[in-house]
Amino acid sequence: NNSTRVQLFYRLEIKQTYHKLDSQGEKVSFFSLMNTIGKYLNANILSRTRIKDDKEFYSYMVIAHNIKSKNLLVEYFNLYPLLSSKYLDYKSWLFIFNKQKENSNTLSYLQDAINTRKNFNSTRTTYNWEHLNNCYLTP
Repeated sequence: NNSTRVQLFYRLEIKQTYHKLDSQGEKVSFFSLMNTIGKYLNANILSRTRIKDDKEFYSYMVIAHNIKSKNLLVEYFNLYPLLSSKYLDYKSWLFIFNKQKENSNTLSYLQDAINTRKNFNSTRTTYNWEHLNNCYLTP
């Protein structure tokens, strides 16, 4: 009877063109990069147009929404962890993903998802930078 549900996915979005021109004075498209990521995750590439204050913004998106693409994403980020606060968002996402795999029909799962969402992306207020102590980029 509860109308609240959890839609767990991972979305990567980037503007369609790089802000600098290449050596021939042409705009550089991020399509080939997003295409490679999309193929790896077995996901489609979507094009998005947004209008804000009479300006148009164009971007590409790849969304990992099925179990196979989410598992590939976990494998990738286990090998190549993120470095910024995005790492913390990923760990929160991973916590809910693992809970979902265990049993997504429990009230505690829903409550965990709601609580996690309150401290995620732009609403994050808790930061922990310990993951940078053993950074794979450090010599």
